[in-house]
Amino acid sequence: MVWGCFWGKQRGPLVPLMHGSVNARVYRELLRRWLIPVLEDVRSALGSSLFQQDNAKIHTAKIMLTFLERYAIPRESHPAYSPDLNPIEHAWALLKRQLLADCPDIGDYPGDPEKAKKKLAEVLPRCWEKIPLKQFEALWRSMPDRVQAVIEAKGWYTRY
Repeated sequence: MVWGCFWGKQRGPLVPLMHGSVNARVYRELLRRWLIPVLEDVRSALGSSLFQQDNAKIHTAKIMLTFLERYAIPRESHPAYSPDLNPIEHAWALLKRQLLADCPDIGDYPGDPEKAKKKLAEVLPRCWEKIPLKQFEALWRSMPDRVQAVIEAKGWYTRY
């Protein structure tokens, strides 16, 4: 499992998560360490930011909502089960493609699952860095069309 972000054509960090499981407290600390600096860059460049994540329970837990309020992080509403409206889901597909190009035999990595996890934690950030910035920009620029498609399909899309 990894956490990563991007904005416009800027790539944020990709952080391998080596914890057994990620709960709201772990997620809050991850955002404090990795997202807050990215948001400072976004705000410096654009003057404002809008954070998008899905509706996973750890994302909507009370401690997370309090955290987001404390740091004045405005959130984008996200319909449940609508991965096409979250560009990071498409970035994961780019990452997987890059991983398979760089490490085509990764699925056959020798050793126990823990060794394979460590190997992935080593190679995934390098693969992330190889994804061309223009691909992140294309994902970002595709959002108005994606939102319009949801509206036309009589789906919903609102801000918090």
